[in-house]
Amino acid sequence: MTTTAVTKTSQKTRSRHVALAIFALAMGGFAIGTTEFTMMGLLKEIEQGLHISTPEAGNLISAYALGVVVGAPIFAALGARLPRKQLALGLMLFLSIANLTSFIAPDYGTMVITRFASGLPHGAFFGIAAVIAASLVAPTKRGWAISMVMGGLTVSNVIGVPAATWLGQTFGGAFSSWWWASSAWPRVCCSGSSSPSSQPTRRQASAGNLVPSNASRCGWHC
Repeated sequence: MTTTAVTKTSQKTRSRHVALAIFALAMGGFAIGTTEFTMMGLLKEIEQGLHISTPEAGNLISAYALGVVVGAPIFAALGARLPRKQLALGLMLFLSIANLTSFIAPDYGTMVITRFASGLPHGAFFGIAAVIAASLVAPTKRGWAISMVMGGLTVSNVIGVPAATWLGQTFGGAFSSWWWASSAWPRVCCSGSSSPSSQPTRRQASAGNLVPSNASRCGWHC
């Protein structure tokens, strides 16, 4: 095999890995978007299941939004020096566990806490996902890569939220929480096998570089 052929094969392999990594990050955004917005369509089921009032059920939405605001700077600061892949995986794992806990929440108070916990990794994930996606491609394609990652959130509103809402209305709100949790695991596995594990540079590791992006996410969706 000639050097040219080897180079082309290597480039194709890398292109596939990059595409898979960006897809995995986009699916992470899909899982987060589904987790955030499905609750709005299940307020009636939540009210009946937990025997609470409509305002109390609405507080579950506020709890998630508060988690986003609190978690964005905290996770950005704590994870500023961690390898990018490990940070992204940890955030998705945290989200999955929080959603699974919502599935088994025995009362309203526990549900409020788990919804708050589900919102904590929201902003930090989108910040680090954008950094990872931009680092995988040439400078001229960074805008495209980041838009693909953020596109996962858009698709969640078209597919994920209606599907999860239907599941919750058909089988109960708790089943929907289980679906949120289980849907995050493929993203974790896919991200683990495809995303780079490089250490952040000093400039990229600065918590201040992630927090503005996270604050924007809070402003758009909370």
